[in-house]
Amino acid sequence: MLEHTGLKNVTDLGPLEMFKLVPYHVVPIIVKDNSYEVFLSKGLVRMFNDNTLPSFLKSRLTLAKVSTTYIFPDNEIYTSDVYTCRVDDMHHVGWRASESLYAIVVFQDEMNQLEGRDDTRSKS
Repeated sequence: MLEHTGLKNVTDLGPLEMFKLVPYHVVPIIVKDNSYEVFLSKGLVRMFNDNTLPSFLKSRLTLAKVSTTYIFPDNEIYTSDVYTCRVDDMHHVGWRASESLYAIVVFQDEMNQLEGRDDTRSKS
């Protein structure tokens, strides 16, 4: 599934559920040419572009991008590297794992929104 990315050592991406004071997920996102592959579960990937990407993901991706001091090449990381935060104080926001792969913290209500389970828009 990831052959097109250059992430040859990364397999079976999906959210990693974490429990602290508030439950959250670490969600892998591949960013390529203004398109975003958001891995919501094994086998469930949502595609977004700049116009459709939710604002909470945009802001966290921006913070993860500007906080990164060293960018690993895509072909040098493994699946375990995706879920390892190497930037101080970013474990609650997200981080850049490689050239094109980010791990973004998503809270449960946001995860529901991404999965389409918590649609609060009015229906006509």
